[in-house]
Amino acid sequence: MGDVSHVIRALVTLSLVCALLCPVPSALAADRPHIILIVADDLGHNDVSFHGSDQIPTPNIDFLAYNGVLLNNYYVSPICTPTRSALLTGRHPIHTDLCFDVFMFLSNFSQQLLLNVAFEALLPLFLYLPFQAVHRANADGPHLQAPDKYVKRFEYIENHDRRMYAGEGTTLLLPGVKATLWEGGVRGVGLLHSPLLHTQGYVSEQMLHVCDWLPTLYAAAGGDPSTLHNLDGFNAWDMLSRNSSGVRTEMLHNIDPIEDFAGVRVGGYKLLIGDVGVDWGGWYPPYQLAGDEITLNYLNFTDDLTERVTQDSRRRELEQKYREYWGPEIWARLEDLHSSGGKTGADLVFNPEKSLGQVSSTNRDWVRGTPVRIECGVKPANASTNCDPRKSPCLFHIPTDPCEYNNIAESRPEVVTALFARIKEYVATMVSPGKKPNDARSNPKYHGGAWVPWE
Repeated sequence: MGDVSHVIRALVTLSLVCALLCPVPSALAADRPHIILIVADDLGHNDVSFHGSDQIPTPNIDFLAYNGVLLNNYYVSPICTPTRSALLTGRHPIHTDLCFDVFMFLSNFSQQLLLNVAFEALLPLFLYLPFQAVHRANADGPHLQAPDKYVKRFEYIENHDRRMYAGEGTTLLLPGVKATLWEGGVRGVGLLHSPLLHTQGYVSEQMLHVCDWLPTLYAAAGGDPSTLHNLDGFNAWDMLSRNSSGVRTEMLHNIDPIEDFAGVRVGGYKLLIGDVGVDWGGWYPPYQLAGDEITLNYLNFTDDLTERVTQDSRRRELEQKYREYWGPEIWARLEDLHSSGGKTGADLVFNPEKSLGQVSSTNRDWVRGTPVRIECGVKPANASTNCDPRKSPCLFHIPTDPCEYNNIAESRPEVVTALFARIKEYVATMVSPGKKPNDARSNPKYHGGAWVPWE
């Protein structure tokens, strides 16, 4: 893309969305940037080291976050297809009949093919790069697929499933999993990186939703978002570029009229109604040992789980040695990125695999950062029992209770009433869900491995 030192990278998420914008020669494109939007489907909040992961190091992604905008109040839909639709349309899934549909993907690590894209372009480019990883593959084949050279990087993870995924949706401190409306199901991983940002190297606490990317990137490309109609998303380009005031004060997590549940956030308050994933609402640790896929599975794990002394000892031993297993190159890279690193800013460069080249610049001083971890506070004894939205609405104050430990519905009935009224207003604008019964004839195995019309 010409001078790759001027790439704009915006990692948002579905789990993770990465949009790269790169200035184009002005004589050719009137300063319109290249935009590359990358999605890593179902990546967990705790699966990047800029969120404090000790199990999976991501130094190059960390570099982009620390030298761009780290999005710490960014939300998506609870499953993949609705999030993708919101990303590409700027409309909430309740307005596109995709409030709960989900499609499975064939893998065979086909995202490797997506990496072999030619990035050189003279005219303004928009490239949507939707990786299938870390989303699992179809149910009739191996769920977890990755090339050996990547799996071998994580030999210190004894659990086979976790080692294969090495990033398959762990939320750790946050409650819930994919397909739930708990924070672990809707809070995304995101960042924006670009030389076009007026303010860089900060953590954004402004509320941002996946719907906002369409008008935001449209504005970054020089368009006028006011000419786009029927959007639910807001233009957040100035907010992100200048770290200015927030553009939204609320967001709808989802409304499912068939399963009869809903969730909404207004200001700092979040209301949950119905079965938003109650049976999947625990605080699940990442797999590490052989057998964890059973012991720590969301269907089996409980807060009072006790392990044999040998298991607990082995788990702690491995956790203490994560960085030793990473090797000196990764360790040094992370040390460079953190505030305590010894190198000067001019020495700090983006350093991906050699085949992808390097991003560096002698015209700016790269900054270091500190992992942004979720601070849950003390977990009360009744955290697992004080909320059952199937029986009565649950209310949480997310800024002070990000891990949803304390249901305050009884003490703030006026807030419950106000947020419930807001949900009813959203219901009045919904279109009928487009969910259809499963049809085995649609399976790609009957169509040469591709998703195609089958009727």
